[in-house]
Amino acid sequence: MIHRVSKKPVDDDFVRFDLLAGTDDTRRIAADLNHAGIFGEGSATRLNAVYHEAGVQSRDFARTERWGVAPKLIFGLGTDTRLFIGYVRQSERGRPDYGVPWFPGTAAAPGAPAAVERSNFYGFTNDFLNTDVNIVTAKLDHRFDETWQARTTFRYSRNTRAFRYSEAIIPRSTPQNTPLDTITVSRNLFQGSSVDEFFQNQTDFTADFDWSGIKHVLVFGGDIALESPTTTLVDSFDVPTTSLTNPQTVFYDSTPNSFVRLRSRPRSTGVGLFAIDTIDFGSGWSAIVGLRWDSFRTDFTGESFTRAGAQTDLALDRTDRNLSYRAAVVYKPAANGSIYAGYANSFNPSGEGVESVISSSRNFALSNINLAPETSQSFEIGTKWSLLGDQFLITASVFRIEKDQVRVPDPDITGFNTLGGRQRVDGAEIELGGEIRPGWTLNGSYTFIDSQTTRSTPGGPIIGAPLLQTPRHMGTIGTKVDVTQQFTIGANVVAMGDRLGQNTTNSFLVAPGFAVVDLNTRYQFSENLFVRVLVNNLFDELFYEQLHPFHVIPSAGRTALASLQWTF
Repeated sequence: MIHRVSKKPVDDDFVRFDLLAGTDDTRRIAADLNHAGIFGEGSATRLNAVYHEAGVQSRDFARTERWGVAPKLIFGLGTDTRLFIGYVRQSERGRPDYGVPWFPGTAAAPGAPAAVERSNFYGFTNDFLNTDVNIVTAKLDHRFDETWQARTTFRYSRNTRAFRYSEAIIPRSTPQNTPLDTITVSRNLFQGSSVDEFFQNQTDFTADFDWSGIKHVLVFGGDIALESPTTTLVDSFDVPTTSLTNPQTVFYDSTPNSFVRLRSRPRSTGVGLFAIDTIDFGSGWSAIVGLRWDSFRTDFTGESFTRAGAQTDLALDRTDRNLSYRAAVVYKPAANGSIYAGYANSFNPSGEGVESVISSSRNFALSNINLAPETSQSFEIGTKWSLLGDQFLITASVFRIEKDQVRVPDPDITGFNTLGGRQRVDGAEIELGGEIRPGWTLNGSYTFIDSQTTRSTPGGPIIGAPLLQTPRHMGTIGTKVDVTQQFTIGANVVAMGDRLGQNTTNSFLVAPGFAVVDLNTRYQFSENLFVRVLVNNLFDELFYEQLHPFHVIPSAGRTALASLQWTF
């Protein structure tokens, strides 16, 4: 909603207003005010505020209302020492959209999103999602001399969330040739609340120096992050069913049929040390080498409850420590081009999500407890060339990502995972963009991805099947033409191949690929005033933006938006 990086105070005075209106009762107003010197030379303040409310075109009942404010202050502009202090408050009130259900399927007969009206809404009128975000940031930069500079950033956030949302499920035993209008769907009702506090500090030093005739830019430092969410989850039973093709969206009081299912108090502590050196050998050769050490500890306490009131307590902890590294070599055969090759590794701790021991069934999910981290390594070779007098840029790369020790079901212990899986991704990508003639820009990209599971266990991903939500083909192309000095028109096309929502033998779900076209125009009335008109999903294409193992969220239909920006 409010971009915290691009909206920093600057040494200038301006006031900017944005007004937006569009289909499905979309309304937005934003203000951006900056004033320099209010606290003396080198200081500046900036205030951003926004209010936004909208539905979703072709998605009945889904709606959101947001507002945010972000005051910021900076000292030391134009000096060797700069201090930035900022605060962000964002609030949202809305009715969440959990889309439509999957029609179940297997590897032999894959399932797909249920072929129902895009507007079908399977929730209740009193479903809700309320969030409040508070973030305080302080950042100090100092340049000691031509060689050394330092930076430290502190951030604290406190976020609250209260929710109730509904998810429609078609029984897995439903034959695929069943007439849709005869199917009754069950509804999962999830509700609860959480308070999440987060503290982070990162401090780093940069040294720019020559050593034995070789130029170095060395960055090193450390970071610490503390997170402590407190969550209460509520379970419901005997939730009303509804028709798949004609869902009844009504008010439903779930209080008599609900009980507290789980309370959790996880705490995570992450500590990292890092160093990265960019080395210029001369004669067109350079290299980048980096190291990072991480320690990640999770402490979890919580209680789960049955419908009858029986209580189960859980207390556990785990610490993972790992070293990761990266290296790349770059060669510039010409002033306008470069060739590079790189390698990196990484890891994913079993406790990386501090609530990872909570399952979707509102119970303790112990399947990953005491597992070592998953590990990955990546290889990439690429090239970058600037053409047409630096007006046009082309980049291309080929890459491989290998993931070992992937979590898969343990064949010997029901309900637990083991690190017996392996995945591989091979791919290639090309991007281009720039001005091909005065007043005409063109940009595009294409990515080919061959992803697959190469090792698994019974009940896990199928060997040879693509990874979840990883299309084999993706591409974009966009163009913009300055018809006159004031009037610009452009278009963008995004295309994507099939994606999987689940990839096991007993549950294999495929969302179809799509291509969507957006149009945009802009008219500049003066230096300080312009109007922009956007038409998203011009041909009203039905595609699925978000895939979940149990539901899919359809795209918005054709959406028109008009905005006006005035600066003075």
